[in-house]
Amino acid sequence: MFNRIKNEGHVVANHTQNHVKGLHCNKEEYFTSVESCEKLTNTLLFRPPYGQLRKSQYKELLRKNYKIIMWSIISYDYEKITPEQCYSNVTKHLKNGSIVLFHDNIKAEVNVKYALANMLKHYSTKGYKFNSISF
Repeated sequence: MFNRIKNEGHVVANHTQNHVKGLHCNKEEYFTSVESCEKLTNTLLFRPPYGQLRKSQYKELLRKNYKIIMWSIISYDYEKITPEQCYSNVTKHLKNGSIVLFHDNIKAEVNVKYALANMLKHYSTKGYKFNSISF
């Protein structure tokens, strides 16, 4: 499935092998997880789990030529909220160039299906274009 996603033109990023919290582990543990994931994903695009990095981890990622990407809007799709609240979490802050974080898991499924579809429909009618991240 992963190869299919890549072959269909989607951009993939490293997110660590074990979804480790950068603020809660040492540098060695963190980079073991980062490098293990890189072997599978074969990409230097990196999004830190929870949007958290220690300064030393950030510097080391840059030293190793990773391109760090962060989100500017979080949907909170994984929380116990209504799909309408999820949609509002995105749309009340969305502007040109925003990077919106949605999750692709069962916990977030109902919220993502509603909020993402409605966001794309609404902003497409306003002339917005939605692009993959390029680096």
